[in-house]
Amino acid sequence: AADRLARALRSKAGESLRAVNATPALSQATTSSLDALRKYSEARRANFAADRRAIDFSREAVAIDSTFASAWMQLGIGLSNYGSSRSAIDSAFTQAFKFRERLPERERDAVVSMYYAIGPGRDRAKAIVAYEALLARGDSGGTVNLGEMLRSQREFARAEALNEADAKRTAHNGIALGNLVDMQLNQGKLAAVDSTLARIRKEVPDYHFTDLRRGWLMFARGEYDALGAATDSMNKSQDREAGERLGSSVALLQGRVHDGSDALQARMTSIGGPPTYSLALQIIVKGPSALLAAKYDSAAASIKMATIPMVDRPYFLNAIGYARLGNPAKARAVMARYRAEVTDTSVLRAQSADEHSALGEIALAERKYPLALKEFQLGDVGYDGKPANECAPCLSYNLGRAYDAAGQADSAIAMFERYLVTPYYAKSDEQMDPVRLPAIHERLGQIYEAKGNAEKAAAHYRAFIALWKNADADLQPRVTDARQRLERLTTTDKPRKAGEVKR
Repeated sequence: AADRLARALRSKAGESLRAVNATPALSQATTSSLDALRKYSEARRANFAADRRAIDFSREAVAIDSTFASAWMQLGIGLSNYGSSRSAIDSAFTQAFKFRERLPERERDAVVSMYYAIGPGRDRAKAIVAYEALLARGDSGGTVNLGEMLRSQREFARAEALNEADAKRTAHNGIALGNLVDMQLNQGKLAAVDSTLARIRKEVPDYHFTDLRRGWLMFARGEYDALGAATDSMNKSQDREAGERLGSSVALLQGRVHDGSDALQARMTSIGGPPTYSLALQIIVKGPSALLAAKYDSAAASIKMATIPMVDRPYFLNAIGYARLGNPAKARAVMARYRAEVTDTSVLRAQSADEHSALGEIALAERKYPLALKEFQLGDVGYDGKPANECAPCLSYNLGRAYDAAGQADSAIAMFERYLVTPYYAKSDEQMDPVRLPAIHERLGQIYEAKGNAEKAAAHYRAFIALWKNADADLQPRVTDARQRLERLTTTDKPRKAGEVKR
């Protein structure tokens, strides 16, 4: 659930996660109004450059012709690409679907495909079937969108190939090239990312998210200090919001939690997001405390769920926060409200994996470790039996925590180490590496030390210390402890037996 909210926040801050291009060629867009057609064309061109004005142009088009289904679809695409609420996206696609019968077959099929892909139909399997049918009959208009569906179920190589094909087919296609970067990052193909970024600069010089994706590459390479410096120049460019976001992530990664979380919550508040978001991140980093519990209670109580569209309500985020605070009873009460209040079956289907992940956090807080492992595993599987989402490393992180809490050290090591080596284009998201990576290195150092593996323990302690050397004062005791442990490990005068920790 936190991952889903973070993706929304990133897009809402102007940092498009992944852009889609499902609109038909201008000559095939159906409307009786030339003015509406012109606005639609402007929206489509803006979308290719990852320009948020695509939303404004689409709105102008449907204001001129309220039955212009393709323009409604383009509006839904823009809202999705640039992080609007789920309910607003659904509304646009509902209108497109409503007027689909006015369209010729090609446009109608495109609308139906998008309705199931990112609209209120919420059925990835149906969307994939529809896009594959379009391609089978020689219609390449849905190539990128099929790639978007495939990446959501971790078919990264095929999604990469589809975006490459579309980039070659359509000139100045920042959409496909930007997605290509993401797929290469998901596969750890960092040299290829360099080449694709060069293509973007050459072929689509006005593409708005080149700096953002360059930042993702720097993060994947572990160039954290350089990235922190680079955000200063981003803040002065058209990617200012991307620079702010990456700067917050670097601050969190380096243990400057006050700087990072305060900036994140300010942006979340500016877009009407939940006030519990940054507090949930602080709880992950710092652990539970009476002060954080009081703040979280107050923030959660201020959320008027009944006034928020059903699909946008932060039930899972709030439940996970309470579980992390060590209050599973409150977390289960939130989940009970979710089941009582959310009645839309398409929402329940689409959110089934997120629900299991939240239940896994609650079971972990209740020390029901076998149940937690089961729920986390279910949280990685979508309603269609495919991977629930694009995040390949997410499951290993959750399983590592559950195995660790259960005292199964070898399994915990395996899962944490798997997380560290599994690529993901969005590992710089604030709820990913910025709050997980230091904790994993710290904990792996402790586990390896307890198992008598001084070499690996020392390596992880060094990594943790390097990240948090300038951490906030209230986190420095953990850095001091790691330094003391590292000193003991590296100054020992005799080998220790397996399992023996030098005191």
